[in-house]
Amino acid sequence: MSADREPCQKKGCFATFEAAAARADETRHCNRGGPDGGHAHRWDLTAWKMVTNTMEHDRS
Repeated sequence: MSADREPCQKKGCFATFEAAAARADETRHCNRGGPDGGHAHRWDLTAWKMVTNTMEHDRS
C-alpha cells in the first residue's frame, strides 16, 4: 500500500481511500468496488472513524 493512502477501517477490508488533508466532519469512501465496498469514513479531527449503515461507492 502506498504511504499516501489511508487503510479502510472496516474489519477485514484491505481497501484504501485518499489521504490528503481532511476537513472536520468530512466523509470519504474506500476504493473497494462491488456491493460490499465503498465503506464510509468520517474525520473527527483526530482519526478516521467508520460511518455505520452507509455503503456508498467511491467512483474515483
